[in-house]
Amino acid sequence: MVKTSVPPSDQTSEVQIRPFEPPDQDAVRELILGGLAEHFGWGDEELNPDVRDIAQSYLERGDTFLVAAIDGAPVGTGGLVAEQDGVGRIARMSVRGENRRCGIGRLIARRLIEAARGRGMKRIEVETTNDWYGVIGFYESCGFRQYARDEVSVYMAMALK
Repeated sequence: MVKTSVPPSDQTSEVQIRPFEPPDQDAVRELILGGLAEHFGWGDEELNPDVRDIAQSYLERGDTFLVAAIDGAPVGTGGLVAEQDGVGRIARMSVRGENRRCGIGRLIARRLIEAARGRGMKRIEVETTNDWYGVIGFYESCGFRQYARDEVSVYMAMALK
């Protein structure tokens, strides 16, 4: 478990990065759908069925799903899905609006990258919409590079050593 202080607005709180636990389900679902609603104007669970049951969608498949929590309450999420040929895919990275720009997303990304290396993956990929500029910049600052783009999405990857 990683603990770090959350600067600068809440110096007394610590963020913990830990594996998803079933009691997190409702808060994680709301966090992810809320982030989608913030960007797109809606967060439709029908279009995102994996958020209904994180344990079944990720953990039962052997994938990694992390939660960033402050005082026990989830404020961030991120998953690592194993694809074919030693490739991992980051999924469901989300940080609650008031907790952004405090390093929480970077901590989650770092832990997912470590998990991928630990599983012997050679590459991690991530996809986001091509107009989500803050997210694109975030992934670039973490070391991901664009390898493709279409009318809807940007595809980014990081080679692992």
